[in-house]
Amino acid sequence: SAPFVDNLQLLNEIASGINISGYCFKNPQEQIERKIKNTTSKTYAKETLAQPRMQSLYNFSINSNPKDRIRFVLLASILSNRLYDDLREKQGLAYSVSANYSSLGSLGTITLDIQSSCNNKNDVDRIFQGFSNNIQKLIQKPVTNAELEEAKSEYRRNIYNSRNVSFAFEVELLEYLKTPQGLESIQSNIELLDRIGIEDIQKTACYAFSCDPVKLI
Repeated sequence: SAPFVDNLQLLNEIASGINISGYCFKNPQEQIERKIKNTTSKTYAKETLAQPRMQSLYNFSINSNPKDRIRFVLLASILSNRLYDDLREKQGLAYSVSANYSSLGSLGTITLDIQSSCNNKNDVDRIFQGFSNNIQKLIQKPVTNAELEEAKSEYRRNIYNSRNVSFAFEVELLEYLKTPQGLESIQSNIELLDRIGIEDIQKTACYAFSCDPVKLI
């Protein structure tokens, strides 16, 4: 019943039991800040470019501050909507596209994920450039009040309609179980939600996207 993210022996026993061969869970506190600081942009690509699924992963160090966690969730939600409008609706480069926040120990990650409709390297480059352009806009200019309120509304809907939540938000709810208050902390986080402003989102974007991403094709 206790959080087992800190129990490395248990995590490795679970990994062994479900045949995650060759994987070893390590303490994220030990080297995470050094790894994030030294991150360089890397691309891992398959040989085929026929409508590939593509991802950009931005990793950063996090703490246990619940308000910070909410900021990351809201940031990912706003970015997700912008990517949909830009890459799918305007440029026609995607069947689906999203941005999601996840965490493990002291590691936070915002993943930009796209199921592309492209068949050539040119469009692949346009997609990654589209990722970068939308991120730079979040860093350089505050989001609108309408965008922030839409993200907050989605956050509330995901909590109150537990039968219709995304996998990413299910992971978010599990994070609450690690706190001493358990699920009772959800209400206090709803109260924190109302105190987050557009400046908070811009500062969060500057922090979360300060390192180069790992790119997957």
